[in-house]
Amino acid sequence: MMVFGTMENPKASLEGDARKCTELDPQVKIRSQGFDKRINTYAVKLLETLSKEAIKSLISTVRLDVHLLKAFTEVYLLDSTSISLPAKLSELFRASGGSASEALMKVQSLGGFLSGTYVALTPKDGISSITRKEVV
Repeated sequence: MMVFGTMENPKASLEGDARKCTELDPQVKIRSQGFDKRINTYAVKLLETLSKEAIKSLISTVRLDVHLLKAFTEVYLLDSTSISLPAKLSELFRASGGSASEALMKVQSLGGFLSGTYVALTPKDGISSITRKEVV
């Protein structure tokens, strides 16, 4: 709910997520405190693992037959993004300040396009830089 609900409404609150769960399935009884307790290092690890698997799946299914690429043994795709997180995660994922969220995660992913392999997914807090060594 927190992942897909946030995609639907990036400004959703924990209270709103709890309400949406009950709307989707009246048998689900959860309050915002229940969501709050579940935002922890285990949840971060779960999202990291799910993201890695999604990237692997995407890379392995997308193929592009371009004659020019045949000259290479591999073509690497590197992507970077930043994700605002709930303030509760600020100890794990500090942000750089300003008017943005108190918690921010930078993520870089690297995949081998020709081989369809996933190479790396590197999450960091919002104030640290990600070095090439950490991605490769």
